[in-house]
Amino acid sequence: MSEQTGPEDEQPKDQGPEQQGKGLGPLPPSDSEPHSANSFSKLSANTDSEQSDQSDESLNQAEDVTQDDQTNQSEAIAESKKQKKEKLQLPAALRLIAWLSRLMLMAVCLTLLAIVALLWRPPEYMLNWVAAFVENLLLDQTGLPLKIGRIAVLEVRPMHQRLVLENVYLYGHKDARLPFVVTPYANLETDLVAYFLGQPQVTMLELGSPQLRVIRDLEGRINFRPEFKPSDPNAPKGEPMDLPRAKLSIRDLVVLLRNESDDFRISDHVHVPHLNADLHDSNIADLYGLLRTDLFTFASKSQLQVYTGLGWATGKVASVDLDNINQYTRMVRGLNIQSGAFTGELWANWNDYSFQDLR
Repeated sequence: MSEQTGPEDEQPKDQGPEQQGKGLGPLPPSDSEPHSANSFSKLSANTDSEQSDQSDESLNQAEDVTQDDQTNQSEAIAESKKQKKEKLQLPAALRLIAWLSRLMLMAVCLTLLAIVALLWRPPEYMLNWVAAFVENLLLDQTGLPLKIGRIAVLEVRPMHQRLVLENVYLYGHKDARLPFVVTPYANLETDLVAYFLGQPQVTMLELGSPQLRVIRDLEGRINFRPEFKPSDPNAPKGEPMDLPRAKLSIRDLVVLLRNESDDFRISDHVHVPHLNADLHDSNIADLYGLLRTDLFTFASKSQLQVYTGLGWATGKVASVDLDNINQYTRMVRGLNIQSGAFTGELWANWNDYSFQDLR
């Protein structure tokens, strides 16, 4: 007998995935789904990296292009400057002349600086050279020998020049044995730059305690006989040179007088406490002085035109004591002055240096 089985006893057959899904609900995720998600993320990362690489490459290319442009611009500017320089370049001969001119200018500047340095504080050998130059110049122009003991001060400044001499001996002629003027101190201050530029300036000459020796020999000649250098007779005669404004100041001047002729022998001295002179208006000199002797005191004022010799003088004389006059009047027999005093005024005029028309 065959057994009959119902539907409950029938074993279900294997069903496919679709049927199982339909009948049994959602299926568990399979192993293939995670693999697909990872692949998508990897693909996205690769895409981003490729885009970043491309952007970096584009930036690098832009920077390279910018640098190339700058380099090209610099080369273009340098090339244009080079072309301009080539256009402006002088010939070889002119370039040589330009370099020689520069070297000469540098040499002149260095020479001027050296001269300024020497004149600002001159050394001893330069002072000796200046003294010898002045002595030779005066001897050549006037025939008067000059001996300078030393140059104590030599200042050369742009607006001021000063020269201080010590122990100066001036002889009256070439054969003189005794000096005509001796001064232990002479100070000269001037401004040559202003004089040559035509600007107002004053030259100051100061002599301290000089001694003037005036001697008249047996032949009646004075011991001051300059021999001026003759000028060229063919040279055109121009106007006399405008002399600078100058002032002379002499303190404690002693004048030694000696007459060796037989007509009137005398040997005495005269003391001049001060003597001032002012040279103005190119050739006019005003002189003021005070003369003092054992017999009298004489205060004088005079004016002289330097080029022509025209001048005048006036003064007041006052005796101190006439007792000492007997030594001068002893040649007059029977004249004996015991005492007395006198005062008076003197004046004189002349037309030239010969004083022949003195009145």
